[in-house]
Amino acid sequence: MKFITFCQLRNIGLVALLLAGFTGCASVKPDPVAVIARHLEDFNSGTAAAKNFWDSLVAAVNARDYPAALSILEQLRGLDGLTPGQLAAINQTEAAVRERVPSADHP
Repeated sequence: MKFITFCQLRNIGLVALLLAGFTGCASVKPDPVAVIARHLEDFNSGTAAAKNFWDSLVAAVNARDYPAALSILEQLRGLDGLTPGQLAAINQTEAAVRERVPSADHP
């Protein structure tokens, strides 16, 4: 019969603690400002209308007015002629902003 020594048990505990820490890192909410910053060029080269909406979105997110940001994203998504990069930027930004809006279940 093989017994686990205290040192082995301690090492198992450290591994479990590290794994728990890594899974906790996976739940970090994306920062809408960082997402927007990654996609600025997508809108600098787009239509004037898309650029204007994107600039309004930047202002709303910087002011942490997330309901306004979601409204702007909805209007932006409705524009004709968006590039695949712009659509990806809209989707990623919307996901990041939605993470910041408190739900009815979690105020």
